[in-house]
Amino acid sequence: MRFYSYAQEYEDLALYLALRDIKKIFYIDVGANDPTYLSVTKFFYLGGGNGINIEPLRDKCGQLQAERTRDINLCVGIGAKEGEKELVCSGTGSTFSMETIRNGEFEKCPRHKKKIFTLTQIYEQYCKEKQEVHFCKIDVEGFEKEVLEGCNFHIFRPWIFVIEAMKPGTSIPSYKEWEDILLKNGYVLGYDKGINRYYVDERKEYLQYDLIKGKVAKKQAYALRTCLFLCVPSREAGFRKYTLWTGGNNRSGACCFCHR
Repeated sequence: MRFYSYAQEYEDLALYLALRDIKKIFYIDVGANDPTYLSVTKFFYLGGGNGINIEPLRDKCGQLQAERTRDINLCVGIGAKEGEKELVCSGTGSTFSMETIRNGEFEKCPRHKKKIFTLTQIYEQYCKEKQEVHFCKIDVEGFEKEVLEGCNFHIFRPWIFVIEAMKPGTSIPSYKEWEDILLKNGYVLGYDKGINRYYVDERKEYLQYDLIKGKVAKKQAYALRTCLFLCVPSREAGFRKYTLWTGGNNRSGACCFCHR
């Protein structure tokens, strides 16, 4: 098998190894941004999966609507309760978080009022009854706690949460501000890697093994540069330029992990 990763830190690889037995992945991406560049969901979409992309930036949501025709693409914000909040628009650093805004350099950034819904509302309105959500990715630049506070975990219960766990633009961990919401609601830490932490529904704790396997896969991919064919996102090529990594010890062309 040849694997193309689009995500910033190979999140799609880790998730694929944990969920590879699922034929059609269903995902919810909060803070989806670009449909390809640094996308955690692009690989699964190409594999026949689909889901809900939530992106409050109108231009990025327009790109998602154009390229992700099987997905539901919503130009709204997600928070603890329904209402309106001011979005500070700064590319991938756009945020609803007042703390992030106070601590950043956003004076010249445009601001827009956006409608806010909870993840539970989104799930109930757009998903089939008892729809399994295989993973939910949250990248909201300091607004993680508010997003999780809007979850009724008796109704909305993804198998895996992938959540950015650093304060925006820093290497300072932020997970202590919101992790207890997940732990108190029956999630366990699968593993933490780089800027992300992965949480697994305790009823599907077996997925932890494969998440850890994903961590090993990434390390060996760097060393072997053979079993994985990695997509390097490129702005110059409209986010579609591929770099083929070859060489190493595996000459069979089979994946070192699934042996296909």
